[in-house]
Amino acid sequence: MSSFGEILRQLRTERNLKQSDLATVGISRSHIALLEANKRMPSYEMLQHFASKLQVSPAVFFSGQEDEEIQRISTTLVQQAELAESQKNWQNAHDCWVTVQVVGKSNHIPSLVTLARWHQAMALTHLARWQEALNLLLPLFVAEDFPGQHASTYELLSILARCFRELGQVDQFITFTQLAGHSVSTSDARWARSQVNLGTGYLMLGDLPRADECYRSAIEASSESGDGVVEAWARVGWIATQFDRALTEGVPAVMQRIEHLNSLLHPDGLMEALRHIRIVLHRLSGEYQAAKELLLEYGDCPHRPELAARLLEEHILLAAALRDEAFGQEALDKIDLLPLNGPLRIRLWTGVAEYYIVFKRFDLARHAVHRAYAESQTIHYRDFTRLMNLMEVVSVKNPSVERRHVE
Repeated sequence: MSSFGEILRQLRTERNLKQSDLATVGISRSHIALLEANKRMPSYEMLQHFASKLQVSPAVFFSGQEDEEIQRISTTLVQQAELAESQKNWQNAHDCWVTVQVVGKSNHIPSLVTLARWHQAMALTHLARWQEALNLLLPLFVAEDFPGQHASTYELLSILARCFRELGQVDQFITFTQLAGHSVSTSDARWARSQVNLGTGYLMLGDLPRADECYRSAIEASSESGDGVVEAWARVGWIATQFDRALTEGVPAVMQRIEHLNSLLHPDGLMEALRHIRIVLHRLSGEYQAAKELLLEYGDCPHRPELAARLLEEHILLAAALRDEAFGQEALDKIDLLPLNGPLRIRLWTGVAEYYIVFKRFDLARHAVHRAYAESQTIHYRDFTRLMNLMEVVSVKNPSVERRHVE
């Protein structure tokens, strides 16, 4: 079933009219372009104006629905929902779109139902209600009148991928990110963005060679296109692959480039990522006290659970390196308070195991290893080397062997 924008564009072109021919006081040509692109919905008064200009009944925009009162109610509800979106009042927007969907279903207006479901799902992602958003988006993925009406294929696939990522379903996140990348050409700026996301997926699974390859491809593509934001995040990802190998070579030079891009563009979250990189760089360089001071200066990141988990991991590893049990206990007390997905739980529990081994608390270390191992089996974690080494340590019965592994 065609959307309002598609119907408007089709009727206009059939009559050899330009967008400017439909313009009038309060309805500019640029606004008509947004309407035809399904980025805006008209008021009922606008709809009547278009119907008059095109010499059709307003019902053609409502799948043949002739009831003028239903048409008026539908457009008014959509406007209220869009107003809530513009004000970032996502709960109100969600509720409005639910009402629009009910009206569409009750009055047999399929295009209105599809529009409402899409926007309802978007509101749910802003509310971090990922499973509910996923339940709405997956049927749209196979709907005959979607994608292409209310969002691009790339946008739909990318949002599906994000839902899976936030739910800790990394394999599905990778699959839909790959599909998003395949939906655009390699010269499209969005392709580089998909490579950054794909690299993140592989990094979460411990597949460092693939992650490294994706980040390098994204750096090259974004540098050529001049997309500094994507380039910055691709370089952040590349540094993460170095750190996961316990390497620091080349990192300071790459950091300088990221800092330069940040000073020019100020993308959301990049400064926080840079602070995290500095902490890890200090730790891997053996500058534990400097890393601790930076960590304490950083504070908590309650609104960014993934970054908060990474900082908590650093907190635990630094406590082990400094042999500071009191400092370590502060981090251990926070673990259960964080909403974490599978890969982050693996990293945290692995770090906890290493921490307990340092203090020769092998029963607790064994418990932490088992927690990490159970999570790794659930999400098909690729890199077992660190876990297996820890499993060997905590399984040894001879105290002297335990000391050799620890030291």
